[in-house]
Amino acid sequence: MVGALVLQPVGGLVAHRLFNQDGQKNAADISHKWIGRILLLLGAINGGLGLQLAANTVSGEIAYGVLAGFFFLSWFAVIGWTEFRGGKGSTKDLEIEETK
Repeated sequence: MVGALVLQPVGGLVAHRLFNQDGQKNAADISHKWIGRILLLLGAINGGLGLQLAANTVSGEIAYGVLAGFFFLSWFAVIGWTEFRGGKGSTKDLEIEETK
């Protein structure tokens, strides 16, 4: 997981440079985005497991769960909005280009 975190900025740089060359979404952009999403999810799970290992109080675990739930619902709402409405960063642009 740490290796993927270290490589994320490199993937973002590659995606950005490829986008600047042809002005279109590319595989590096999509993989960078999805790897980032997976790492965020794994990080949240890791935080919850860390609380259990640290023998945190039940109220602390509940607070973490409530905050994590709020942030994940917000995060999924933004992802859904950009993906399905075709906003900045959506993969709809790539799908349209592939069908041409």
